[in-house]
Amino acid sequence: MRRRPEHADRRGVTNEERERLAGCLLAGAILVAPFLALLYDLAVGLAVMALALGATAAVAVQAGRLAEPPLRRRLLAAATINGALALLVAVVLVARLTS
Repeated sequence: MRRRPEHADRRGVTNEERERLAGCLLAGAILVAPFLALLYDLAVGLAVMALALGATAAVAVQAGRLAEPPLRRRLLAAATINGALALLVAVVLVARLTS
């Protein structure tokens, strides 16, 4: 019989595994939300996509501040790309709403 780690709950799930699962669920929700919103309306889909990209950029910046230098560069590059895409989607949304 396998011994569970001391820091695991009664099912043998550790905090690290729980945090990893929560991160995967959050990432999945960020990826799926804009497409679900597109089913409602294009403007809503664009707004949700801009928010999702902005949130991803913010998380990448925060993680980049805590990361080691090689990973920091990649995280900050990802934050820049996501931020630029969020801005682009927001501009398209504003153009669509004003036309």
